[in-house]
Amino acid sequence: MTGDRTAQLAARCFRGADGVALLAYLRALTLDRALAPDATDAALRHLEGQRQLVRHLSHLIDLGRAALDEQLAGFGKQLYLLGANQEGEAIMAGLLQQG
Repeated sequence: MTGDRTAQLAARCFRGADGVALLAYLRALTLDRALAPDATDAALRHLEGQRQLVRHLSHLIDLGRAALDEQLAGFGKQLYLLGANQEGEAIMAGLLQQG
């Protein structure tokens, strides 16, 4: 699977209110969490691994959203060049839902 494809999948999985809420939850569990000063080396390493995974997932989501925005901009330009009307807007709405 290519990186672009993976980024698009991540963006689709985490779109909408549920995706935003889940990603916020993952960030709260990892990035926004501090361990006590007496935490073991193993606990620190474990948390850092979790943090890296959440950062990587966030990066993939950002890449996928940027690619989607670029695709939609291309569709918008095509519709504009075709003299988009209400039918063109309906086509664009359908493309956004498929996203």
